[in-house]
Amino acid sequence: MKVGVTGSNGSIGKALVPLLTDKGHIVTRFVRTSPKTEGEAYWNPEKTEIDLDAFQKMDAIIHLAGEPIAPLDIPGFLPFSGDRWTKKKKAKIYWSRRSGAETFVEAYKKSKNYPQTFISASAIGIYGDQGDIVLDEDSQFVRGSFDQYVPEEAWEKPLSELNELGVRVINARTGIVLGTSMPIVNILKFIWGLNIAGPIGGGNQYWPWVSIDDVLHGYLFCLDNEKIKGPVNIVSPTPIKQKDFSKLLAKEMKKIAILPIPGFAVMIALGPALADSLVLSSHRVIPAKLLKYGYVFKDEYLKNFIKEIV
Repeated sequence: MKVGVTGSNGSIGKALVPLLTDKGHIVTRFVRTSPKTEGEAYWNPEKTEIDLDAFQKMDAIIHLAGEPIAPLDIPGFLPFSGDRWTKKKKAKIYWSRRSGAETFVEAYKKSKNYPQTFISASAIGIYGDQGDIVLDEDSQFVRGSFDQYVPEEAWEKPLSELNELGVRVINARTGIVLGTSMPIVNILKFIWGLNIAGPIGGGNQYWPWVSIDDVLHGYLFCLDNEKIKGPVNIVSPTPIKQKDFSKLLAKEMKKIAILPIPGFAVMIALGPALADSLVLSSHRVIPAKLLKYGYVFKDEYLKNFIKEIV
């Protein structure tokens, strides 16, 4: 299958492209500079530009591009780093997703031949903070927060137009991705390594984690299974409360995790919106659709997987 990939330099894209190639797919990476190899194609979502000739030869698109929501390293959390959710940062997050989606929608409308499968990154934040309620792909949204608004309005809503063209659209609603190369893991290990991290904000909020291997193979599973379409939760079937996550990570790192961190302290450190999105909201999300179609998780329980990331 000929697959076009955006965001190939991101933490997921870097791992996904070689895996697609290993599985026999012919991958074309969308780049914003002049293509240097046959495996690259030009696009510029800020200008709604894309190489239509290359686009029309593809069988599927995996769209991962977007301004990072969370800082990628410890300095990124500092007040003047530019990665906190200032008005400017929020605009970058929103429009990087909206412009990318609209660029592809325009490409489809201009083309006679086009990819029949379109897999777009999305996020479990779309459901909103819903406490202990179990959420699947059919659950209603609780609106009102920025991290809920972005996946609904910038990622998923614009791409709904492709359904009218008969395109199989998949919205990959991904949780907290864990793996040795994931930025969030290095940040968590740094914090826990200081022996200051216990339950955060009470610790009863659910963290919908997923291993990087299950993210990658979840994408492949959706690509290969023509029955799958619409929203797909790419999360472990065993979401865990934040306080239990803290205990597991501290135990594996041989650290102490008893000092509670109040929610207001996190809000002061990160800013209210970013703190709420990253650590304080509760998303008890399950991957109902992946399980329905027979996907077998490689990493189902965090207590078994935690050794690998530490």
